[in-house]
Amino acid sequence: MAARSSSMAAEDDYETEQKKQAAADVLFHYSQFVMVCIGEDVRPTDLRLHLMKILERCLYIFSEKG
Repeated sequence: MAARSSSMAAEDDYETEQKKQAAADVLFHYSQFVMVCIGEDVRPTDLRLHLMKILERCLYIFSEKG
């Protein structure tokens, strides 16, 4: 039974690491997007709105899986 608990803990750790990596990937790609927008003189309010939409989508996806 201890082996089974260990296996479940390892799966949880793996899933957590996947979520962390997914969040890091989103932030990396978003930062590239922001730099392009800054170069194109996009309004800061538009960037904030876009970021809020992305975060809302991420939270929805994570809450669905969790």
